[in-house]
Amino acid sequence: MANLWYMPSRVPAISARIQRARKTRGLTQEVLAERVHVTRGAIGHWEQGVTLPSTAHLNTLAKVLGVPMEWLVNGGANPFQKTQKAGKDSNFTGIEEAKGLYTVNQEIFDKETLLTARKFYRLPKKQRRIIRDLLDQLLPT
Repeated sequence: MANLWYMPSRVPAISARIQRARKTRGLTQEVLAERVHVTRGAIGHWEQGVTLPSTAHLNTLAKVLGVPMEWLVNGGANPFQKTQKAGKDSNFTGIEEAKGLYTVNQEIFDKETLLTARKFYRLPKKQRRIIRDLLDQLLPT
């Protein structure tokens, strides 16, 4: 028996939810691809419904995008609206999260660190790699 979520009729819906969550979080396909550890083309194919992400990739997508995996797969209630049911122990941040912030790790950074991180992620991949290599040489582990 085939997995129900993989049925062709669900492909457009899953694709649309991936794209909606990415755009709501203010992420580009390239940034999302880096965080999920896939190519930008893979994200594009998932959003166009050409292919579907594996279960492992769906799990990672859900974490990176801050949405329930159940919503990515099956849809349902809008995860971007704050609900009364979400208690204090809920880690779902909803739409109130600032665009482009990566909140899988619930760490708090000072403003200078956040500003530096934003500048870093605006650089092309090759320049970021140069900076990481430089940091590795300056701060050996």
